[in-house]
Amino acid sequence: MFFAQGKKGPLPTENRSPLISNTAGMDNIIVYDGSTLLVIDANSVNLNAGSSALQEEMARERIVRDKILGSYNFTFPNGPCKSDGCYHLHLHNAEGKTISRTVKAKTIEELKDKIYKYHKDMLPSSLSFAEMFQKAQQDVFRYVKQDSDAYHSKLNSFNRRQQLFDRFITGTSWEKKKITTFTVQDIDDLILYNLQRYDLRTRALSSLKSIIRMTFDYAVSHGCIRHNPYPDLDSRRYQDLLVPDAPVRERGYTEDELNRILNYLHQKEESDPRCTTSWALELVVICALRRGEVPPLRLEDIQWGRQPGLYLHRTLLEVRNTDSDNKIGYYPVEHTKTHKDRLYPMSDQLKEFLDRYLPIRNAHYPTSPFLFPARRWDNKNHRWEEGGMITDQTIPSFYSRMCTQLGIKRDSSCIRGTHAFRRNAITDTMVASGGNIDLTAQIFGNSPETIRKAYLLDMNYDAKLAALNGCQQKKAMVV
Repeated sequence: MFFAQGKKGPLPTENRSPLISNTAGMDNIIVYDGSTLLVIDANSVNLNAGSSALQEEMARERIVRDKILGSYNFTFPNGPCKSDGCYHLHLHNAEGKTISRTVKAKTIEELKDKIYKYHKDMLPSSLSFAEMFQKAQQDVFRYVKQDSDAYHSKLNSFNRRQQLFDRFITGTSWEKKKITTFTVQDIDDLILYNLQRYDLRTRALSSLKSIIRMTFDYAVSHGCIRHNPYPDLDSRRYQDLLVPDAPVRERGYTEDELNRILNYLHQKEESDPRCTTSWALELVVICALRRGEVPPLRLEDIQWGRQPGLYLHRTLLEVRNTDSDNKIGYYPVEHTKTHKDRLYPMSDQLKEFLDRYLPIRNAHYPTSPFLFPARRWDNKNHRWEEGGMITDQTIPSFYSRMCTQLGIKRDSSCIRGTHAFRRNAITDTMVASGGNIDLTAQIFGNSPETIRKAYLLDMNYDAKLAALNGCQQKKAMVV
């Protein structure tokens, strides 16, 4: 039954279904549920029904207003101007720069409303998808301190997203399309266009969708558009347009390839012991470290205490200028890729490696703090001297030349770079530990979910046979 303030009529005796009647142009609504008759003022009902929605809309509008004002970092005056008793403030353009135009108001709240109205009208009508993407890119730096580790990490991500944008969107019609005119069909057309002109795998498609999603999320949160079309996208339709990913079990190395690689590295270490790159790549092979974790390693990261091992807690980032592809340099940050510091235990293989390497390293680079110092050629004295640290590009370059010399296949359809050594080591550790995936994750710094999805190679035949025989023997004993 509907309850509202009104005039109560006589109570009929029949038991009927509820009836609501409103004649066009009439001022009253008649509500009858079989026992009670209410005559209600229509204007009062409409006002009550709409007040809740109006309050929600006003609250939402206030949140959007505050976000837009916050994005421009306005500094509001502490008091009104003495000449006219009003608060004055210069406006900003779409790039956030102060312009000559000013607004004034009797109160701060009124001033905020005027500024919000100006920017609300300005942003949606003028910004293209590319411009909105750049604003979303810059927005991430508001939440970190400049020159901090977090800043350089975000700068690294900034550059990767810019490369994706240049590859997928720059030069297309969608680049300059107004953000307010985008529909889910436009997004679908943009994705289909790139799927048709490139052979994309699942990961590349996810990267494309991520920059689209980020742009529209920013536009919605800053009041530039009311509806985000991206969530309406049906991504399942693209499956048949993707290039199949190579099975994970094929993205590792055979025992023969590993033996040839280690023999090659040992020969290089003997012929040119001063070259730390061959030693660094051997550490990558035997300990399955990420290539960015190796260059910033220091002697102090080798722990010889009660729990000896190699302490991994840094990553070397390649930092580029945000306005161009020019490299600023390499920057070591105090965290690993997954922000999980870890101790790689002092295994027999690692100890044997350090026993061979450290005396040679200390003889050639006695003053360097780095485990794998770089070397530079002194043209004046015609000799090698200590440099800083090697870079994360040094190892892949050496690896590429090594594969060419060894005749190891490098197929673009089955990427196996230096990271593939992690798949071999993770799989072997899983087998040796009886399938203890949590222990394996702690050693190599991945989550169990990531290991299951992307790192397990096909178990060797002997491991499969041992597992089956062990299981069948237990059943036979029970019988």
